[in-house]
Amino acid sequence: MAKSRTLEQFADDMRKEGSTKGLPARLRKLMGALALQAEGYAKVNASRKLTSRTGALVGSIAGATLAETEGMGLVLRAGGRSRGGKPVSYARTHEFGATIKGRPLLRIPLDAAKTSAGVDRFPSPLRETAGDLFALREVGGKLLLFRTDEEDGPPWYVLKRSVKIRARPYLRPALTKTQKKMPADLRKLVSTSIMGGV
Repeated sequence: MAKSRTLEQFADDMRKEGSTKGLPARLRKLMGALALQAEGYAKVNASRKLTSRTGALVGSIAGATLAETEGMGLVLRAGGRSRGGKPVSYARTHEFGATIKGRPLLRIPLDAAKTSAGVDRFPSPLRETAGDLFALREVGGKLLLFRTDEEDGPPWYVLKRSVKIRARPYLRPALTKTQKKMPADLRKLVSTSIMGGV
């Protein structure tokens, strides 16, 4: 990771007259270090802020620098393939928030429907795995699914037309933290962006 001393040295080199020799190579090295630093911050943010069972989102986070022809910049990406796995489709939802709509309704598992690990006991459509096991009841204006073999049991699912998921940014704060560690004169020259699956 780029240390503040390295950034200060780079800024001093830029200010010194006649220090242009080797400057492009030093700049590329510094930008690479900053990209790695931003990636590290983003991975820590995702690990701390988001509940993860697989680590796929954290594994999909990558920092990079822009090509020289595009100018000086840092790019953070998330949502691409993680360690040869599938793309992480929910990366953008965590970063920016989203409204998920049902077709026609979403089935949200309640405590009774979750395993001790917090996973839905019936992840596939109920018509395939438990068609006769649940009955629909309206309680207090909510549509709930109850087990047919548990007359007085708790509700297992709530049905909704849509669910709004709030944003829980993990990339943008990492870029902001990285920018703050740059010398002020370098900060003005470096652009930052979020790309890829996010």
